[in-house]
Amino acid sequence: MKSIILHLFFFLFLWHISFAQSEVLRGAVYDNQSGTPLAGAVIRIDKTSYGGVSNKRGQFEFKNVPPGRYTLVVEYIGYYLKRTEVTIHPGENSFLKIELISNVNHLSTLEVFGKLDETSEAASRVSEKEASNITNIISANAMRRSPDINAANVLQRLSGITLQKNSASDESYAIIRGMEPRYNNTLVNGIKIASSDEKSGFIALNIIPSGLLERITVDKSLMPDMEGDAIGGTVDLIMKNAPDSLALKANASLGYNQFFFQRGFTWFPKSEIQALSPLQRNPAGYAAKPNDFSRSNLDFSFPASPPFRKRSPNNVLLSLQLDFPVCYQFSVLL
Repeated sequence: MKSIILHLFFFLFLWHISFAQSEVLRGAVYDNQSGTPLAGAVIRIDKTSYGGVSNKRGQFEFKNVPPGRYTLVVEYIGYYLKRTEVTIHPGENSFLKIELISNVNHLSTLEVFGKLDETSEAASRVSEKEASNITNIISANAMRRSPDINAANVLQRLSGITLQKNSASDESYAIIRGMEPRYNNTLVNGIKIASSDEKSGFIALNIIPSGLLERITVDKSLMPDMEGDAIGGTVDLIMKNAPDSLALKANASLGYNQFFFQRGFTWFPKSEIQALSPLQRNPAGYAAKPNDFSRSNLDFSFPASPPFRKRSPNNVLLSLQLDFPVCYQFSVLL
């Protein structure tokens, strides 16, 4: 029992000696010019396991540091690294005030260039917002999502614009704010163009494929830099730039004509029609018989024409548009 007590006192004595020989190192990190505490500075004692980060007041603390001579290393972003020699004496708690020198690098002028994607919807809305007059803009992305195949079809989606039909009953001429086409201007890349119609000065917009357009800008009020004869408004067709490399794009569309819905038409079985005579269909010397001539194609019927019925005439339109690099458009009536 006595030996256990002696061993206990011996260990307590050793622990007291070791604790007495371990000191506390405290300090704070500041900016050398303004005196502002630097929070988040990295402080470590070189060649030891002691290290930490300063708090929001720039202060730090290392406990149980044995007496001796150490090198204190302080690092902070934007400041030069600082090494400080520190001597810790037994029974002495040290407090250090460390001032860091800022590392300022003066850079030359930095210019950042950016290009706005004019084909995006966001660019169109920004241009409308920053315009000094009343302007509507349709981007290439909006035209790509719509089934419109020419500029006239695209314009009819804007408010305040109606289209006048040409002699072929195709919507061709833009009427802006109720003003007839002769009071409107049509531009291509900001340049006024001549009319393709020999009977009038109107510009037929249905001859311009939408696949060639980057955007369409419609100005509904005059500005000093615009043509003075555009009382109604101005339609500016901005064309796409030529691609830097070979590009191929195809668009397919499907349409129908409501004129033939539920309307009767004359029909007969075309499969019974004989394209060749009996002499051409049979060997030489063949004598034609009455059965060689079909009469079923003379039996006419008058069925109705519902939408997309196989035997309905001229009610389905197939259209194919190719950009390579000039736009070609093909249409087939079925």
